[in-house]
Amino acid sequence: MKISIKIKLLFIISLFAVLFFTQMAQAQQADSTQLVIAKIITIHSKILKQDRKVYIYAPAGSANEALPVLYLMDGEIHSSLVSSEVEYLSNAYSVVPRMIVVATGNYNYDRMHDLTPTHFTSGTGADTGKNAATNTTGGGEQFLQFLGSEVMPYVEKTYKTAPYKVFSGHSLGGLMTVHCLVTHPDMFNAYIAISPSVWAADGLEVKRAAEVFAKAPPKNKILFVSDASEGPMFHGYVMSLDSVIKKVPGLSYKYISYPDETHGTEPVKAEYDGLKFVFSGWQLPPTDTTTVMVKDFYAQLSAKIGYTLLPSENTVNDLGYALMSKPKEVDEAIAMLTMNVVNYPASSNAYDSLGDAYAKKGDTAKTIANYKKALQLKPGAVETAQKLKAMQDKK
Repeated sequence: MKISIKIKLLFIISLFAVLFFTQMAQAQQADSTQLVIAKIITIHSKILKQDRKVYIYAPAGSANEALPVLYLMDGEIHSSLVSSEVEYLSNAYSVVPRMIVVATGNYNYDRMHDLTPTHFTSGTGADTGKNAATNTTGGGEQFLQFLGSEVMPYVEKTYKTAPYKVFSGHSLGGLMTVHCLVTHPDMFNAYIAISPSVWAADGLEVKRAAEVFAKAPPKNKILFVSDASEGPMFHGYVMSLDSVIKKVPGLSYKYISYPDETHGTEPVKAEYDGLKFVFSGWQLPPTDTTTVMVKDFYAQLSAKIGYTLLPSENTVNDLGYALMSKPKEVDEAIAMLTMNVVNYPASSNAYDSLGDAYAKKGDTAKTIANYKKALQLKPGAVETAQKLKAMQDKK
């Protein structure tokens, strides 16, 4: 199959995606009551010589919490999906850690330039004319410079970040994810390549990966790759990549196929599975858990990933209340919730919960002290104020 068919296939997919998501964006703008999960900033890039929109999601209450950062391409269409998945999976169920999601805009710019590491026109047939999109291919390295030298410094200056970064992309973005792992492996800790367009330039990135990894395999890195029902040509190139990657020693790797999904629908499932794979081992085991077990678990995980990782406030809070519901475990609940106060001293909720535990034990003085501290941190906390008054009236 000639590359002209490949390019035309990609253009058709991209055209439908742009039309669909443009309509969706217009609908959102028409409804001013819509929930906004990410804020949009503009960075003037000296490298790209233009202004670029960047979509940033940061979980609520994260100002004093060092968080991993997920860097994502094609923010116009993927930011809300991935940020919502992260919000749900981290805050509701702690399947993944709370993290910041930073999505660069690519669809509204020269995407073919940004997300192709190599300039290619051969075999593109009618698409090689003066106005062909492929004329601008090959700007991937420049885009990675923008990401590393301009976007990352802004994020790390503006937010409290942990030294753990994930890079994720779909289609041409997936191609750039693979390219970054091959050529700049230390730029990120983990990589998610959803239906990577490794067919580009007649599979040059697959050949490059084979050559580079044979000499210098990446150390302590994670890669998740997937594809959908894009057809035998697309799948064949992904399988060629798979045959290279699965032989690389020391690389934690997983490939999943989604034959019942299309190129456009696949990211909904693949991003979830990719995040679960990258952060496998980050979730506490589903057993009765003591404070010592929690501390030991996170101490071992921190040693594994190379920086101090704290259990999320919500996770510890839930464990504390579960212990509090057992008559003989109130002291353990106090120990558990004290850990939250130590880890998150600026959290009103941490002190309120510890106050509840002391109330359960019958220690009025410590209950009142913790409720007062909670109100100092959040003066408008009506429920805390009511509980404090009730305890003071008992004295």
